[in-house]
Amino acid sequence: MGDMIFIDKVLGQSQKRSKRSVTVEEIVSHLCKQFSLKEEKLSGSGKDRRLSKVRAIAAWLVLDSGSLTLTELSK
Repeated sequence: MGDMIFIDKVLGQSQKRSKRSVTVEEIVSHLCKQFSLKEEKLSGSGKDRRLSKVRAIAAWLVLDSGSLTLTELSK
């Protein structure tokens, strides 16, 4: 009985910490800073390998968030 209460308490705390919501704007802003890009360049057309890599990372992060969509990212 005591062990289950401890487990429930620990799991409850870890779930609370992992529920931080993030926005598409935060993802894009962070990636642009990390890769020294301007947001306009990232949203522009082209097949530049570096930009494609950053776009792919952004898409993965959006999907991994569980609450954002690729449609929101595309806007």
